[in-house]
Amino acid sequence: MRVPHSRRRTSSPRNYLTPRLNNICSSVYLYIIFFVTTTTLQNRRVLFVCTANSVRSQMAEGFLKTIGRDRFEVYSAGTDPKPVHPMAVAAMANCGIDISRQSSHHVGDYTGMRFDFIISLCDRTEEDCPLFPGDPVKITWDFEDPAASGDYVIFARVAREIRERVKLFALVQTKSSIE
Repeated sequence: MRVPHSRRRTSSPRNYLTPRLNNICSSVYLYIIFFVTTTTLQNRRVLFVCTANSVRSQMAEGFLKTIGRDRFEVYSAGTDPKPVHPMAVAAMANCGIDISRQSSHHVGDYTGMRFDFIISLCDRTEEDCPLFPGDPVKITWDFEDPAASGDYVIFARVAREIRERVKLFALVQTKSSIE
């Protein structure tokens, strides 16, 4: 008896499985690349430091947590911490980020932690910053201290400047980690 054309086997089971196996292997490979890349980025610890930890470092922490999402572990601290400034909270809310639940910390609270980056947001903190284990990359971004003026316009301008710097930092770090 002759089998109709639509029911005939044109390939062996081995030939049938090979394309499926290739697709599965490709999917697993992409998953591994994605997992390794995101795990590497998640382990990037960043500490933002400024004198009072009330404005600039709080803004930077809020921006990197939002822009970097889960790719960075973000902290902020000060050499002489003060409560988070209400105008900093307002300026960040204007940017769509809520930092009202963030709190100030002393830089000494983190001395035992390893960081990939320690970013100082003013020149004065470099001298008072303790040594951290490992070999963190130290960066200085010198921004005007809006708390000194008390003018909301300056808080808003500094927030925009910090946002742009943090966006660039996150982009560069993401790109260099993938390569």
